[in-house]
Amino acid sequence: MPRATAVLAALPSPAVIGPADLPPTSPRLRPAEPADLPVLWALLLVMIGQYTIRAHILAPREPGISRSEIQNLAYLLAARGSPIPVHFAPGQNGPYSTELAHILHTMHEQQLTECADLGAPTETLAPLALASGAESQARRALTDRPELNSRVEELLHVVDGFESPYGVELLATVHHMARHSPRPSDPAEIGTRIRSRNHRGPRLFTQYHVNTALHRLTTTGCLPELSTFSS
Repeated sequence: MPRATAVLAALPSPAVIGPADLPPTSPRLRPAEPADLPVLWALLLVMIGQYTIRAHILAPREPGISRSEIQNLAYLLAARGSPIPVHFAPGQNGPYSTELAHILHTMHEQQLTECADLGAPTETLAPLALASGAESQARRALTDRPELNSRVEELLHVVDGFESPYGVELLATVHHMARHSPRPSDPAEIGTRIRSRNHRGPRLFTQYHVNTALHRLTTTGCLPELSTFSS
């Protein structure tokens, strides 16, 4: 036993660990900042937000705007030189982009609410509304791109008084047809081609409406090649 006592006595005393001996703690993590919006998303959100305000001032309607309106507004915005790198083809409710439809679907539940099913008919006027805080986030994303905010203001000037599903469809359809018509300076030719290619054309796109749209598009610089029509 004395030998065991001697061995134990030779061992070092147990160390007492205090606060100074603990490893440094990691700094408290801050909540993650929202991911930066792509410029295209931000541009679309500002466009939707500003147009919605104007549309609801013009006439009482359900909250939000239709997917068809967004498609036609985006087409007109792209026609004025905004960076919207998608392809538009003639659709049942004006120029239509499948790529843009997918973008809107991706934005669903993040920046847009009440987004209709991607496979729904294009005639469906299911309203899309901005999610809470979406427009302010979009404006922050465009802080260094003031020219894009100016493009939205120019678009609002073009569609002033046309803020309805049919109004913006009329403007976009006439613009698209004028740009692809063999005789773009002939309003009657443009009207005839629109009415022959759209099953709703004969009922909606009267020559008077086509002429009215052409006048607006030329006087706002959207169709500079037809400037003589505005005189």
